[in-house]
Amino acid sequence: MTPPAASAQLGIFAVTRLDPAATEMLGELALDYVCLDLQHGLSTEADLVSSAIALRGSGVRPIARVGSNEPLAIGRALDLGAGGVIVPMIESIEEARRAARSCMYPPAGSRSFGPVRASQGSRRWSKDGDPEVLCMPMIETAESLECVEEIVQIEGVSGVYVGPADLSLAMGLHAALDHPDDEAFQAAVTRIAQVTRSSGRIPAIHANAALARKRVAQGYDMVTIGTDISIMRDGLLATLAAAREEK
Repeated sequence: MTPPAASAQLGIFAVTRLDPAATEMLGELALDYVCLDLQHGLSTEADLVSSAIALRGSGVRPIARVGSNEPLAIGRALDLGAGGVIVPMIESIEEARRAARSCMYPPAGSRSFGPVRASQGSRRWSKDGDPEVLCMPMIETAESLECVEEIVQIEGVSGVYVGPADLSLAMGLHAALDHPDDEAFQAAVTRIAQVTRSSGRIPAIHANAALARKRVAQGYDMVTIGTDISIMRDGLLATLAAAREEK
């Protein structure tokens, strides 16, 4: 999968347990992906299955942020129907290579064959697996930031996903999506996008709606515009404010 040339892919993170009907509704919107957060969120493997089924045929890619860089966790998410994985807390080139190998079948990788749920529907599988599966190590530690140029060159790595809150902590800042007045943070975020794009891979980042245009301008081709719970909260607050103004 090559980075989009004209506009960024936009998606959301599901940190709650999405109802299948709600997920089906998301498939009717102009989203590019929905990521179920199996690391910090409330989603389970069962939610990943129901979401993958609800989004099937919609053009919206179901993605999973797995809980750890373990072959079982990665392979399981893909077998259940995720069209890609975001792998957290990468701290070395070898750890990024481990994540990539977990997404690919031998001889290129170490993934065990058994896409029982994922093989349903329109996908066609071969001994080489699914070439459209995304493998995205997270850049969120000082160590991964230092070796990002090497990480994006690894076979099987589709791109990288920046976790700005943990990256902030790694840089001695408070956890936040952005630090507009911190030159070092802005330089790091821009550098990650530049080296990833120059390698023909996808630079992705966690953000919100207010930050989306800035991140695209910095070179990101895949931007998360919020979590389901934050979007629901913002929408409800706006609706309440509008209702109260009319009284």
